Amino acid sequence: MNYLLGVDAGGTKTKAVIIDENSNLITEALGGPANYHNIGLDSAVASVTGTITQILKNAKQSLNSLAWATVGIAGCDSQKDFGRLQSAFTKNGLTAISDRFTLVNDTVIGLYSGTVPPGIVVICGTGSNVYGENDHGEKATAGNWGQFLGDKGSGYSLGKHLFETSIEVYDGIITESTVLTELLEKRLGVKSAVDINDWYSETHPSVHEISDFAPLVIAASEEGDELAKQLVEAAIAELGKALVAVVKRLKMEDEPIRVVICGGLFQSKYFRTMFEGHATALVKRIRIIKPLVDAAVGAALMGKLELLKSR
Repeated sequence: MNYLLGVDAGGTKTKAVIIDENSNLITEALGGPANYHNIGLDSAVASVTGTITQILKNAKQSLNSLAWATVGIAGCDSQKDFGRLQSAFTKNGLTAISDRFTLVNDTVIGLYSGTVPPGIVVICGTGSNVYGENDHGEKATAGNWGQFLGDKGSGYSLGKHLFETSIEVYDGIITESTVLTELLEKRLGVKSAVDINDWYSETHPSVHEISDFAPLVIAASEEGDELAKQLVEAAIAELGKALVAVVKRLKMEDEPIRVVICGGLFQSKYFRTMFEGHATALVKRIRIIKPLVDAAVGAALMGKLELLKSR
């Protein structure tokens, strides 16, 4: 029996699964965050290798017994990232399966959670990213440059805009009525721009912690708050721009396209429906797909295809 390991190593947590050659789930394990840009290379690698060690123990298997291992990891956005991570994993025990080990950005395994190439995946969680592959094997990505240079339309950007908008309301720059400041007050007890600044200075919130405020904006928009609606519409517009860019770069404008949507913000039916409406208006012959399995299983299924190709 062949066993395949799939790992979804994200900015919030790491999840590993082992499936058999018939795609049956054998076991799973959870670990800590793994974006090395946020927590450092050593900590990120430790999260992944620790989770792999745990799942092998759960399955009573060894690393050598795996037919294939696929790790999709957040922060693996460039050749430099890939080189650093590949080297670090090799030094930390994965040398034994280097000939049957695939390392990719976590967005790639998101695609395999809903379909196989050709197709596109739109990720919108703490960060945001759009990735696609066409039927010629060409690949393209957009928007995956972190909170300072990218991640537009993400949970982080929406949470950040909540704080920025609230400060402008308190400063009198924005004079429209909004429930956003009330929601922030209920959550944090802040009642002024000074309070928000003090909270930020004292707590030094992480990217993930800022993104946790995005659902407040989505809820306010759903209830009809105009400012919140503008923020949500702006976020969806940014995701739409990235989607169109990938479609054009892959020359898929006239083809039927399967688009998988993944990430925490798409758990909101309201946000998901708004995105679907916007995307179908931008790209013809598009079919929006929710993941059929979680991303860790998608990674294992990707490994299964790699195994078949290698034979």
